[in-house]
Amino acid sequence: MASAKVFKIPNDRLKQLIEPMGGCIASDRITVDGFPVASMSRNAPTNPQDTGWTFLAGNESEAYLADLKNFTLWEVNCIANYDPDIIPFLFAMPGSIFDRHRKTGRFIEARDSKPNAALARLPTGITVVNGRVEIEKGWSFDLGEAPFRRRLDEGSHVLWRPSFTVWCAVFDTPKGSGTIADQVAKQAEQLPPEAMNVVASPKSVTYRLPEKTAPRPSLNLRAFNKVSQLKLSVYFDREEDEEAAARLVKSVR
Repeated sequence: MASAKVFKIPNDRLKQLIEPMGGCIASDRITVDGFPVASMSRNAPTNPQDTGWTFLAGNESEAYLADLKNFTLWEVNCIANYDPDIIPFLFAMPGSIFDRHRKTGRFIEARDSKPNAALARLPTGITVVNGRVEIEKGWSFDLGEAPFRRRLDEGSHVLWRPSFTVWCAVFDTPKGSGTIADQVAKQAEQLPPEAMNVVASPKSVTYRLPEKTAPRPSLNLRAFNKVSQLKLSVYFDREEDEEAAARLVKSVR
């Protein structure tokens, strides 16, 4: 009779690092032998309890991979306990593959390491971005490590991951608009009456719109410089994502 698996982290030591999101498959090289995650791939979920994620240590032989006994079903949070580096990438779209870069130790999307295989999965006009993203005329903001899809929609920039969407556009400042302070004051006066948590700074106005006024709640920014202005809205499905939305808005430069 085969012996029971002994996992590196006992169940009573697992912490709730992320919100419950469903099941995944992980190699015993990670959960029994203690190797870090080297590759993470997401297939289309087969049922509501499945996330589609599979996690490998990267040192599994073909024979090891062929034996289902070397894998265990887990809640994704459990694997986050074994390797928290996976957390920023867990909202990636089905079809995504991330490999850990050998030199930097950071995960990169497989389109960077296997361009022919992964690039074919991205529809024309859609790219993958993370970190600080340049928009137009010098405007930029920081998405963090989580990967977003990005496309242009009639001159506007749309970036999204599950439960989180960023819309922004840059406009030239019309002549006669006055100083930056004048533009900020005018924008503050023109906010919709349902705007909440309004904060005006010397160069921008931020505010929140509640869900009842739009399909989803949003944090909004109107920022100005001498030659252009940025309109940015961050829509989120879950209240716990408001903190991430606020970090993104504050990162605008």
